[in-house]
Amino acid sequence: MQANSTLFRQFRSAEGYEISVYAAYYNSLKGAALSHSPQVCYLGQGWITSQIDKLSLDTRETALRTNQLVAKKGDKKQLVYFWYQTNAGSYADRYRMKLSLLPAKILGRDQSSLFVRVAIQLRGPEFHHERAVLDAFSKKLYSALHKRFFVQNTVSVEGHPPWEGTSSRPNEKGYPAS
Repeated sequence: MQANSTLFRQFRSAEGYEISVYAAYYNSLKGAALSHSPQVCYLGQGWITSQIDKLSLDTRETALRTNQLVAKKGDKKQLVYFWYQTNAGSYADRYRMKLSLLPAKILGRDQSSLFVRVAIQLRGPEFHHERAVLDAFSKKLYSALHKRFFVQNTVSVEGHPPWEGTSSRPNEKGYPAS
């Protein structure tokens, strides 16, 4: 995906669910243009994807606009959310994210963005509880990333994301600090 930097972390919820997080940081619109849907990777690795939909989750700042899909491979099944995040908000559609960054590119301003994917293993055919856990986690993650990258403006002059050179640890509940 030609990201400037990537982050992959595993978190554990209070209920014992493992949630994987992949985030890719892009310091320019050109770099972000190379990001793609996880469906490409999942299908390339033999997973079958279904139940693809767009969601809007209310956070303290705004609505988190995300995509949802269910991925299955053998006995494994995951609920996956993914979104594109900029200073202006979140986008379920990569092209809308790119359009939101166009004025910044024209004006020579910050064009940094994130691609974020979160996934939780499903334990049964019905996954209402897992969805509630992933919803809560995603809202906290979105808020933490927004604050860290875009509100505090902690991206360095060299264009490196705040997680480089730091040891980010989850809080006592296994969630990112918000």
